[in-house]
Amino acid sequence: MENSIFFGYEAMREKAGERYIDEFLHQASMKLQCGRDSEKDFCIVAYMKQLIGELQGISCGKCTLCRLSLNQLKLIFDDAVSGEGKSDDISMIRLLCEALEYGTDCEFGKKAAAFIECTANENLTEIEEHIVQRTCRAMVCGGGITYHILGVACRGCGACLDACTEQAINGKPGYIHMIDNDACIKCGTCLEVCPNHAIESAGAVKPKCPDRLTKVGHFRNRK
Repeated sequence: MENSIFFGYEAMREKAGERYIDEFLHQASMKLQCGRDSEKDFCIVAYMKQLIGELQGISCGKCTLCRLSLNQLKLIFDDAVSGEGKSDDISMIRLLCEALEYGTDCEFGKKAAAFIECTANENLTEIEEHIVQRTCRAMVCGGGITYHILGVACRGCGACLDACTEQAINGKPGYIHMIDNDACIKCGTCLEVCPNHAIESAGAVKPKCPDRLTKVGHFRNRK
């Protein structure tokens, strides 16, 4: 389980969140900065998913607008992390935050919405990568990771094809194999069985690979 953003989260979650929102957001801001500066595998989208989940946990839950808005925001970031985001999710994040910030009377909702919106605006490119391109530059979100068979390394041995339980790999002896990332479940089995280390996972930057069956040794000459 992920470590809580808020150091006193477990003790405070049963109490009214408005008393602790300033301290919570201060600690959340520090964790965000620390992650950006020192953690190679820090993902802002996964971070915001956790942040909103913990805001739900310390919210009093009495305000309908606050409860429903946070729930919808959490669902949006859940989808982004799992690679199921929709094209209108980014505009929906803004609309939900604005509705919560200006539509609720409680300080908890106003401050939570302002923090979420500001953080989203400052990291819009990375959020768009998750939702539109379905990639995670930190390679921690399963929905943003893809697997690829390198054309210059594959020997067409069929080890990966035989090991894939999802039939997500296409190929035949002597030809460079290809992975169908729509069918791939990212289990990593193919990486483990490939004797030539020809398979790698990728985030935002994808390696150049054949787009059709190509004989082994012929791909390196293609432009």
